Amino acid sequence: MNAEQCTLWFINARRRSGWTEFYRQFAYGEKDRMRILIQALEKDRSAESKHLHEMFAIDHKGRRATFMKVNKDVKDCIAAFERMLSWIHQGGQDRVGDWLDEVLAEAAAERAALEAQGFDSPQAHTSVEVAPTPGPTRPMRALPTRSA
Repeated sequence: MNAEQCTLWFINARRRSGWTEFYRQFAYGEKDRMRILIQALEKDRSAESKHLHEMFAIDHKGRRATFMKVNKDVKDCIAAFERMLSWIHQGGQDRVGDWLDEVLAEAAAERAALEAQGFDSPQAHTSVEVAPTPGPTRPMRALPTRSA
C-alpha cells in the first residue's frame, strides 16, 4: 500500500464512520472544539451533561441557542458519537459486508455444483450447441416515405 492509498483509506474511514459529518455538524469544523467535545463525551455521555449543554449554548455563528435547541443538539451529538464508536469498534468493516459475504458464499456453492456436474473442463463448455436465433415472425413492412 502506498502513501496515497493509505491516505484514501483514512479519508474513507472518516466518512463512513460518520467522523467527518460529526466534525462539521457538532465541532463546527474546528479542531480545538472537536478535542473538547470528545473529552466531554468521554467524561459524561448523558443528555443532562453540563459540559455538553455549555458547548451547544452558543451556536457556530455566536448566537445564543434556545433551551430546546440545546437539548436537541446534545441528544443528536450523543447519538452520532455512539454511531461513530460503533463503526470503529466493528473494526472498520463495511456495513455491506454481511450481505456481500452471503452473495459470495452462494456464488461459490453454485460454482461447486456446476463443477460437480462436469462444467469445469473446456470440453464440457465446447460440447454445448447453441441453436440459431429464429427469424422474424411476421414479414417486415417498408416505412412510408414522404413525397416532397
